[in-house]
Amino acid sequence: MERGPSSSRFTVVRHDYLPREPSISSGLRDTTPAKRYDAAEAHLAAILRFSDDAVIAKDLNGVITVWNFGAEKVYGYPAAMMVGTRGLRLLPPDREDAEVPVTMKIMSGESVGHFETVQKTRDGRLIEVSVTLSAIKDAAGRIIGISKIARDITSRKQLEAESLKRVAELHHERNLKSGEVSRESEGYFRFLDALGEATRPLTEPGEIMALTARTLGGHLRASRCAYADVNPDGGRFTILHDYTNNCASMVGQYPLSLFGPRVLDTLQAGQTLVLRDVEAGLRPGKGAEMFTTAGIRALIICPLVKDGVLRAMMAVHQTTPRDWQPCEIALVREVVGRCWVTIERRAAGEHIQRLNADLEQRVRNRTAELEAANKELEAFSYSVSHDLRAPLRHILGFVSLLQKNAGSSLSQTSQRFLENISEAAARMGQLIDDMLAFSRWGRKKSSADFGPLLRPLLVLGPFPQA
Repeated sequence: MERGPSSSRFTVVRHDYLPREPSISSGLRDTTPAKRYDAAEAHLAAILRFSDDAVIAKDLNGVITVWNFGAEKVYGYPAAMMVGTRGLRLLPPDREDAEVPVTMKIMSGESVGHFETVQKTRDGRLIEVSVTLSAIKDAAGRIIGISKIARDITSRKQLEAESLKRVAELHHERNLKSGEVSRESEGYFRFLDALGEATRPLTEPGEIMALTARTLGGHLRASRCAYADVNPDGGRFTILHDYTNNCASMVGQYPLSLFGPRVLDTLQAGQTLVLRDVEAGLRPGKGAEMFTTAGIRALIICPLVKDGVLRAMMAVHQTTPRDWQPCEIALVREVVGRCWVTIERRAAGEHIQRLNADLEQRVRNRTAELEAANKELEAFSYSVSHDLRAPLRHILGFVSLLQKNAGSSLSQTSQRFLENISEAAARMGQLIDDMLAFSRWGRKKSSADFGPLLRPLLVLGPFPQA
């Protein structure tokens, strides 16, 4: 319906308010303001749909309503098989109630951090996943569902287990006769636990890596421990933070070519570079100059390669030759791996929180628009009722005049016609009153039964016959 050259376009919307009784209601909604959100919502939906992490949403009954491509990759089930189910096929028999306590906490309004658990894929494999659960709220702040972000950490767990096993074997072989196996193993795990507790309250990646470099460098009694990001173009790297002990800081930006082809190939392949003596391990012109110029004689560099691209590095330097022990190399790898997993997990969590906040704001904006449309609908209803009442008053008035002036000269059939006209006009007036009453109820929160009000609108019955 168009209301003029400068008017907005309105759409009449039908809903069923009564599940068992015939029902109808009318709503007037201004669709023009909502269009500006469409592109942003499509972009947001694409982010969630194509995320590598599994993004799953459930309603208050535990029924899955959202299942993105990441969930298909992690669990092997397409969305068509999971949406509308409770997702019990993902839970091993001994863990069917594992998420219930966490879910109850979220439903009661408590915040819950991430946790790790075991779930089952379509091909029957058991995988370890890192899970973050959070509440989905409507514009009024009521919890209407639960979102779940899951990441497959099976490979990382296997690497951790292999690393720990390797370290334990090396310690056992080296210290069996000296009786120091348990003491060094306890020190290894005690350091990892202490580092985890120290970085737990941190959220910024820079803070996490700065603390890690400082703590790891001090524990290994190294001359320097540095963290560097590789620029997106892959041509340079930037040392953002470093720990130093009686040597100069190397914070700054450098070309990757300074490493030389051998070092660069090793790092880009995702392999840890270990040099016990730079001068003996690297020939001049093959990368030795960069390290010797900086006074580095021994080093461990652990790279982060993601999607085949070198992204970052953690390096431990020594200004004198050093015989790096296998347990020290394993410790550097373990620390770096844990830090990068922590950073990625927290970055993903913060990203999801920002998306949730954005969605909640959009809901609030849309609710405000609908409320404004409802107010305009009510004003429109009053205007329509006034316009409809005017001809009804004329009909009733002229019928009354006709009955008074010519009633005695009319036949019984003609008088019955006038009575039918009067009754129909009166009935139409009652319907207008009911419509106004219903429009006012539409803006109120109520659990009232609308059946008695709606039935006269739907089932009018035949008009009296002449």
